[in-house]
Amino acid sequence: MNTPSKVKNLISSLLAQGKNPIEIAQELNLNKSSLYVYIFRNFNISFKKEAMLKKYKKEILNMYNNGVTCKEIATFYNCQYQNVNTFIRKEIGSLMPSKGNVRYFSKIDTYNKAYFLGFIAADGCLTKTSYAPNYTLSITLHSKDKIILEKLKEEIGNTHKLKRINTISSFNGKPVDHIRYSITDKFLSNDLIKLGIAPNKSLNMSNIILNVPKEYRKAFIIGYFDGDGSVTKPKDCLSRRIVNIRGTEEFLKGIVNELDLDMYKISKYDSISTLTFGNKPSINKFFNCYNYCEFYLKRKFIKFK
Repeated sequence: MNTPSKVKNLISSLLAQGKNPIEIAQELNLNKSSLYVYIFRNFNISFKKEAMLKKYKKEILNMYNNGVTCKEIATFYNCQYQNVNTFIRKEIGSLMPSKGNVRYFSKIDTYNKAYFLGFIAADGCLTKTSYAPNYTLSITLHSKDKIILEKLKEEIGNTHKLKRINTISSFNGKPVDHIRYSITDKFLSNDLIKLGIAPNKSLNMSNIILNVPKEYRKAFIIGYFDGDGSVTKPKDCLSRRIVNIRGTEEFLKGIVNELDLDMYKISKYDSISTLTFGNKPSINKFFNCYNYCEFYLKRKFIKFK
């Protein structure tokens, strides 16, 4: 590592303050591996990996519980894979089982796959973190809809724990109990991206329904509706039902074309478009989509009944 004298002095000062190579590398934007070697050669200081891992225990366990692998954690903290593996075993008793079928979305060939692809298109989020080179899929729901995340885990064969998150409602200031499912895997995220589920999808999602085989599109629509749709009753006629689905205008027009709706409205509010329809033929076409689902959110279905 070719280090200017000014940086060398700064490294020396930070070491004197008790900071370790990870903290110094982050502060000075230096390569961690090279910095380890440089400090050892110039200051004759070596760092015990176990002590380093213990210092970052909370961060490491949080990364691991969110699906980051031991190998990815070892790369981030410049440690051997075996060190991280042993450290996590000591802390939680055993390592987490396999992520399951991370190629679950490589081919949409079942109604459940189409349903969950639709649900992720509505409520899922692909994000990158500083500690993992791959995208993390996260889905956060109200705890009353926990069954959806449990079913998705079952489908993938994944056993990551669901994380409870308590937040304060922006509407009434009362606490709200949420459940979050997260998994970090390059195969899973790459397959989702190929299907049109990209970061910032809420603002630029295309008509991704075309990426789903024709026979499974109705299950996809219900999955998306369960994530970002609602059913309301107009005050002037309580026997009627009105369906509202939010998304990009291009995506919503894809739903309109797939269902062959003759009467509908797409309006924009707060930069997000909403598809609305309530005439009997359109409602019947939408309700017929449930016949193509093996799994769906019962509480929304009941509103139609």
